[in-house]
Amino acid sequence: MQGIYSGLRTLIQKENPNAIYVWCFAHLLNLVLVDTCDCCDVMKNFFGEVQVLVSFFRARKRTATFIECQQQFYPGDRTRRLKCFSDTRWTSNGRVITVLFERF
Repeated sequence: MQGIYSGLRTLIQKENPNAIYVWCFAHLLNLVLVDTCDCCDVMKNFFGEVQVLVSFFRARKRTATFIECQQQFYPGDRTRRLKCFSDTRWTSNGRVITVLFERF
């Protein structure tokens, strides 16, 4: 992580002041995707609705019902759980949307 007083960049540059800090491109792409989705009202509303849906299903009783329904409608398939929805991690958003798309 980058930081003026602490972080990996600071530790490396203390050892070698000539070291050049380069952002991780996966992290940079994640930031671009999050910022792009925040600019578009349709996407902001979509992810807001998905987040509300995930919060609703994260209750213990509803999670158990969701798993029971999957076992009933998709026998033999692996049951899928809704993971936590994150504002900053694009991959977690993708996993949540995949579960919703495949199971609803």
